[in-house]
Amino acid sequence: MKNNAVFRAAAVFGSDMVLQRSKPVPVWGTGLPGITVRCTLAGQTAAARADGQGRWQLELPAMPAGGPYTMELSGGEETIRFERVYLGEVWLAGGQSNMDMKLQDSANGEEELARSRDERVHFYVTPQVSSEGEILEQAEARTCWNVIGPETAANVSAVAYYFARRLAESLNGIHVGVVQCSWGGTSAACWMSRRQLDKTAAGRRCLEEFDQRCAALTPDQYQEQLADYRARIARWEQTLARLDREEPQLSRAEKMARTGDYPWPPPAGPDSFQCPGTLYRTMLRRVCPYGVRGVAYYQAEEDDPHAEDYAALLGSLIAQWRSDWKDAELPFLLVQLPMYGPEGEGLHWPVLRSAQWSISRLLRDVELLSLADCGEKNDIHPKDKRTPGRRLAALALDAVYGLEEGQRSPRARRVEYHPHGATVHFAQCGGGLRLDGEAGFALAGADGVFHPASPQVEGEQVLLTCSEVEEPCQARYAWYNFGPAPLHSAAGMAAVPFWDDRGLLR
Repeated sequence: MKNNAVFRAAAVFGSDMVLQRSKPVPVWGTGLPGITVRCTLAGQTAAARADGQGRWQLELPAMPAGGPYTMELSGGEETIRFERVYLGEVWLAGGQSNMDMKLQDSANGEEELARSRDERVHFYVTPQVSSEGEILEQAEARTCWNVIGPETAANVSAVAYYFARRLAESLNGIHVGVVQCSWGGTSAACWMSRRQLDKTAAGRRCLEEFDQRCAALTPDQYQEQLADYRARIARWEQTLARLDREEPQLSRAEKMARTGDYPWPPPAGPDSFQCPGTLYRTMLRRVCPYGVRGVAYYQAEEDDPHAEDYAALLGSLIAQWRSDWKDAELPFLLVQLPMYGPEGEGLHWPVLRSAQWSISRLLRDVELLSLADCGEKNDIHPKDKRTPGRRLAALALDAVYGLEEGQRSPRARRVEYHPHGATVHFAQCGGGLRLDGEAGFALAGADGVFHPASPQVEGEQVLLTCSEVEEPCQARYAWYNFGPAPLHSAAGMAAVPFWDDRGLLR
């Protein structure tokens, strides 16, 4: 222990926090070996003794929503008090850059920031540190829970912000807490242990590829390349900031033409944030097993080069997180990738979307949110974060809380083929389907050549016709990196893209 303290709680605990209601509340930290730590909250008390390595963990019983309370921790002659503690709803917001995008950087961010004050919404942002030790401890010492407002909301996840605000609006005064645990440019492999990765062929390929990249550089070469990389990023950011300031009328594409591509990828080293397993240790495990209702997860972009492996990686990640939280039914809300695809890019986003869909069908309590009608052709980081955030909340209110109906993304469940056409049967239609255009559907025969098909909605079915395909046996919808996706539920939720091949949906 440092600073002569005989014990301390993990950094994720603090004043203004929200603890998960109606579930046992784990509290943990470190202390002198053998010390007994006692915790009191809302009339409930629990205690635990630190083990030989100084680790302790206790569990308070499940309690209903309420607050503000004072949590008191005592050990030896020391006492720690956390004020303004609420019991409410807590979600972990995980993923990479599109979950990590700050509210101030999103569309209409400054305007939203000005009206962001909401005493019911609280955030804890997990420090982005990729190495254990003193640097991590110093970063955690600077963290705290914040109640959302103009002074605190600028740097929180925009998606998670809109998600939490929408939940708070619908939960009758119950406070909502978000534990943000995200970092741009990260593969799913960064967010699970090396042991977990070693269990699957997909995981082993991630480990082998990164280890080979590391082996190509000596420690000195890695440090030299890292310093150069950081300098290039600083120059790129300075140029962009100058263009934002001096020529704000320029489009994003025009600015990128001036600045050049963002410096990528970073050099590979054992303490790189991209190293498989690293952020699992330095970020996720630092907030696990903080009590949460579920996980909102927005990630896949960095796994494009290995899109065929993504389903295995995502399924393995969900299995590990559920195991770590000791909750086999921990809800996962997966954000399916939106549209994106500059000309000439060899992207595999339909495959990644299909992997996300397959995991949502394979695993219980995993829900998929389609963003097929969202995205920007030339920007992998679409600025509209209000749409995914509020749709995520609507999905949670339907699938997790049971407070709303019809808020899930329509998905194809069966395709019937007939001469020059097909009938696609959908589920989760929220009372029906609607078309906001006709593009996006295609049929193919045995030759595998797809031709545009004309759609017509009838209840929860879409009838497709195509005079150019006499005997269709394959059907697709929105199966491209970037393009139109006009099919929605009656409630406005975008339908999931699909490819059916003789009755095998993907």
